[in-house]
Amino acid sequence: LDDGPKRVQEIFRRHLGGTFDRVIQDQGVLGEIGVRYILSPEEVVALREDIVREMMAVVPNKIKEPRVQAYFDGAIGMERTIRERMESLPYKDFEQLLHPVFQADEWKLIVVGGGLGLAIGLLQAYFIN
Repeated sequence: LDDGPKRVQEIFRRHLGGTFDRVIQDQGVLGEIGVRYILSPEEVVALREDIVREMMAVVPNKIKEPRVQAYFDGAIGMERTIRERMESLPYKDFEQLLHPVFQADEWKLIVVGGGLGLAIGLLQAYFIN
């Protein structure tokens, strides 16, 4: 899971490069002339890398826009997908998923639980005697 953002960036980078290649091909004769006679193969690769790099610099800010968020929510249904997958997890796997979230504050839970147990025990001892 730690390499998730890197994997997403790599997928996006790969698709941007593929889109560049398709745009050149879709230009027909003009694209072919531009690629073969105006730019060297090295220049085409450099242009492709420059475009991908610039797009990758812009994307993180654009993804934060509300309309882009709304599109992603509708298009990929992330909330629904996460809910469905978490509901389908076996109990043990679900516990392992949540444990790191509470692990940092686990000692607080133990102290509070012990304090409540002590208080209830003292109240019981007081009212029983």
